[in-house]
Amino acid sequence: MRRASEINGRFFIVGSARSGTTLLQSMIASHSRVFSFPESHFFCTAAPRGRVRGRLGIVRRPRARSAFNGLLKSLERPDLAHMFPSQSPLFRSHARSFMKVIDMVALADGEDYWVEKTPHHIDFIPLIDSVIPNAHFIHVLRDGRDVLASQFHANNQDPEYWGNWPLPKMIGQWNSDVTISLGYRGTPRHLVVHYEDVLQDPEACLRRVADFMGIEFEESMLRHWESADRVVGWRKTDPWMQKAFQPLEDTRLKKFFEVFTEDQRRQIVDNLLWGGEVRRDMETAHV
Repeated sequence: MRRASEINGRFFIVGSARSGTTLLQSMIASHSRVFSFPESHFFCTAAPRGRVRGRLGIVRRPRARSAFNGLLKSLERPDLAHMFPSQSPLFRSHARSFMKVIDMVALADGEDYWVEKTPHHIDFIPLIDSVIPNAHFIHVLRDGRDVLASQFHANNQDPEYWGNWPLPKMIGQWNSDVTISLGYRGTPRHLVVHYEDVLQDPEACLRRVADFMGIEFEESMLRHWESADRVVGWRKTDPWMQKAFQPLEDTRLKKFFEVFTEDQRRQIVDNLLWGGEVRRDMETAHV
């Protein structure tokens, strides 16, 4: 087995839920040198909570154990439970165990790059950056109207899973997520990808992603459905995940007009930053 020091890239895909993060992850995971797996939610779960614990970097042991078990579930490797750092209360130790487990599994599988995708990790970028050496981040942005339509539809299909989010919360979350991503635009080790660019010219977009990652573009990346099962995992039966197993289809704004009333559409456009059209706003401003 190759040593963990031979891992050449550790990448995190972040963004709003239903922004196309799973699609991009599947595309990248189709590369022969890239290892990926279902969402781990590791940092969402294990990050130190509270002023004192946060300052000292101390984990709550039950949450840390839950986060580590979630990772092993994502990797389908319960046999690695012994790598949990049970003797250390420091979050840094738990994060390094997280990294070492993925490094080991990736190398054993023959890949020297890995990609983790948990959209909500967008709120933990500084923390990830402080504990994962040379971590890189790929931000996925999508028109807010399409994001909210997809979230709203998925929420109606399974409100218990989604937490039955009200529309104002969805709007506020997209505004926050996209603001964070744009704050990193043009900075080292961060790449911003627009979902609409993936739809319009997937090869050009994936060549840009591959260049950022330091790997050669491969034609297999255009057949994302072949790797979807690998990254979706136990969520493959969820109705809102089915498009991950299908070729690209441009349905922009279709669901927006299908699931929302006229009053809801007006509320969304009035309250989303740039009316949700982040890509057009950036083009106009030459960002």
